[in-house]
Amino acid sequence: MRDGNCEGEDGAVISTEQAESQPSSLLRRVLLVPLWAAVAIEVVILIAALPGRANKWDYSIYYSSALAMREGMNPYTTDLTPLARSLGFELDKINHATDPPTFVMCFVPLTLLAPRPGFYVWTAINAASFLLALILLFRWTPGLGRDPALALAAVILLFPPVIEHLAWGQNKMLVLLMFVLMLRWLERGRDAAAGLMLAVAALLRAFPLLLIAYLALMKRWRAVGYTILGLAVGGLLTLALAGVGSTMSFVLAPTYLTEQWREALPGNIALGPTIARMFWYFFGLHLGTTLGWAQKITTLGAELVLLGLAIKATVSRPADGDPDGRLFVLWMMTAILSSPTSWFYYLVLLAIPMVRLSAAAANDRTSARALWAGVACYTLAWLYFSGVDMHSQELALHPNTLLWRVGASPVALTAYLSLYWFTTDSDAADRLMAESRASQAADSIGEAQPARTAV
Repeated sequence: MRDGNCEGEDGAVISTEQAESQPSSLLRRVLLVPLWAAVAIEVVILIAALPGRANKWDYSIYYSSALAMREGMNPYTTDLTPLARSLGFELDKINHATDPPTFVMCFVPLTLLAPRPGFYVWTAINAASFLLALILLFRWTPGLGRDPALALAAVILLFPPVIEHLAWGQNKMLVLLMFVLMLRWLERGRDAAAGLMLAVAALLRAFPLLLIAYLALMKRWRAVGYTILGLAVGGLLTLALAGVGSTMSFVLAPTYLTEQWREALPGNIALGPTIARMFWYFFGLHLGTTLGWAQKITTLGAELVLLGLAIKATVSRPADGDPDGRLFVLWMMTAILSSPTSWFYYLVLLAIPMVRLSAAAANDRTSARALWAGVACYTLAWLYFSGVDMHSQELALHPNTLLWRVGASPVALTAYLSLYWFTTDSDAADRLMAESRASQAADSIGEAQPARTAV
């Protein structure tokens, strides 16, 4: 090699830049083209399927609840079935609002549109939120080259919870964007903005409330204060606009959300329903008093273990700060699992740790077990989606099979394990990286010494 050039096998001289571009070109041909072709196929299939989803859960519930509120009815106590039928919606067993009153109130403007156009606007809002969240996440996460970032973006878009989220007309992509902004503002020291964003997310979805504990343990008191302020102001606005009766009736929602038929569905990944399904598999649906209490105690114990692990990881962190947002995503996953009910599509929020963990792995800043547990989570998600979710009508005829009872819960639990290792192994990974840099520096000094001696 001379003057930045190197000689090929046939004697041709190629530049260093050309030599370095060869692996990237190979990556494009072998990985990027098939991945993005799969994304294109997924988008076409999803677009073709969307018209058939315009009158079904969960969009039908959101629209019916918001229209009832707009017309002066209490969506938490009123049977929404007649209203939904008049709109051509299918509600089936879900005939009351189950979402926080602030979310229902914010959905009201969409009821000014006819149901089907409203569905397409709602889907567009979610898709735009998701894409914006991904763009910001990649932009604000150093350590990934262009081609690896493109490959990872395609992998995220192919993640089954993303597909399911859009098919069900869900709302967690909005929460994903809020979490991406919140994490960025925390990293930049903009605690007031981060606290207010957490307040908005909690008012819309409730389960993010647990992240207040994360902020408190991180001693981000300004963020805690602004979260409380945002919750107070948002709560008062909801009371004023939605009405006291509707707002206070939200206390009925947990009763609806924890009905047995909901907990029995395999897509419910929350710890409570997961443990309940295991009890039903081994002991039957009618547990009796003793086993009923055993189930409740087991659920409480499991939730306390997850919460205790998150607290332990936070208080034992080696220094101030939260590099890569590791503790943030651990608390996010803890909130999902500890919620009374959580579903497979909640895992769209894993887009954040997928990017952060990949960037850390690319720079040798995480453990192998955290990375491989993440790979296992992705694999399990596809196994559940293709083996259970896409055959749910057939499998529902045999509800006490182990496959149906286990459902998507292993996906969520493996994700928690990956994020816990991502958090707790960070100190060891940082030490190994420091030792490696020190060793490289020592080697370079040793190689330079003979040259200086000769001079």
